[in-house]
Amino acid sequence: MKYSMFKIISYARDLQIGEPIFIDDDKGGKHGIVREIVSVKWADCDRVEIRGIATLITKEEYKKELEKMYNEKN
Repeated sequence: MKYSMFKIISYARDLQIGEPIFIDDDKGGKHGIVREIVSVKWADCDRVEIRGIATLITKEEYKKELEKMYNEKN
């Protein structure tokens, strides 16, 4: 399995381990599953910067994980 470090700045303060994530980069981005959250700190008055490690997955696996997560929440 391949892993990637990620850094996102988001309004979502509740990023969970196991959640699908899109990792934006200069090469068009990657899809992954959050495996570890390394740090969380305030980016500005209402957003946070989250750094972590994700397992890289294919676009099809990403779509399945998003659908699974959506169905679990509803």
